[in-house]
Amino acid sequence: MHALHDLMASLSILAATAASASATPAGGSDRDVSALLKRQTQAFSEAGQAGDKATLAKYLDPDVVFMNETGEIVTKADMVKANMVKAGGASPPKPTDRSIEVTDWALRIQGGGQTATATFVDVLTQHFHGQTLVYRFRSTETWARRPEGWKMIASQTMNVQRDPPAVQLSAEDLNAYVGVYQADPDYKVTIARSADGLTASTNGSPPMAIQAELRDVFFLPGIPNMRRIFQRDGGGQIAGYVSRRDGVDIILSKVGRSRSAKAWLFCGSDRGGERAAVIYSLIAAAKLNDVDPRAGIADILGRIAGHPAQRLDELMPWNWRPLTALNQAA
Repeated sequence: MHALHDLMASLSILAATAASASATPAGGSDRDVSALLKRQTQAFSEAGQAGDKATLAKYLDPDVVFMNETGEIVTKADMVKANMVKAGGASPPKPTDRSIEVTDWALRIQGGGQTATATFVDVLTQHFHGQTLVYRFRSTETWARRPEGWKMIASQTMNVQRDPPAVQLSAEDLNAYVGVYQADPDYKVTIARSADGLTASTNGSPPMAIQAELRDVFFLPGIPNMRRIFQRDGGGQIAGYVSRRDGVDIILSKVGRSRSAKAWLFCGSDRGGERAAVIYSLIAAAKLNDVDPRAGIADILGRIAGHPAQRLDELMPWNWRPLTALNQAA
């Protein structure tokens, strides 16, 4: 029995060892393969910037499918023949003009260790006539194990977009954009003032801040591929705007003026201002005493006519209780 037990244990160990070996790609561990392919990717990116045809040809599979950041699909022959760079333009730069670094590296090994897919970001830094330009390109690349080494069989690259720098416009300029715009009666956008700029709300949705890139050109933070380009009539007044996303335009016309976020400051007369001050004071006092302003004021207005004058203090926000609560207490 002991011998049988030992034999079964040995077989289990052998099976586990075989499984482990089959899960580890030939030629090294997953970590080793990841390090190797990252080095090859870095070398390939540098070759693209330097116009090194030999390195490009070395790492590209003959049947590679390669899509650059412009969406163009090219072959190995196209890339080597045209001395094409991987990111940032087609002309071979001087070696000191720019540098490129592979960052945000991640690799997944597939197909029993015969293929691997990498995701990463190329950070391209270029020195241009005294200015430093930094571009970021996100890529997904698939490599296949060949007898002569790992070869790239597919690549797709996209530009990592970022919000443009925002500019400050005067209050007068900002006020000119305030209004209601529509594509048709079922699609309306309200542009309103906020404390420090403008907001946009579509069909009553929660308002979102928009920022100026230039006069008459605004963007939505976090969506850098979208612009609102305001249009003016012959008299220089805002007549509408173009909502442009990835080169596709939606045209909206200005159909009315919205109430600004600070429109409540203008009451029309001294008496109107005094009445507004009373209402705002009641609302503020209710909030300070954890009373819902809408419910509390509605209840007080409904009871005040028949409430004894000598007990008006019961209706003050710090003493007020709903009528239902008073009835239950009684």
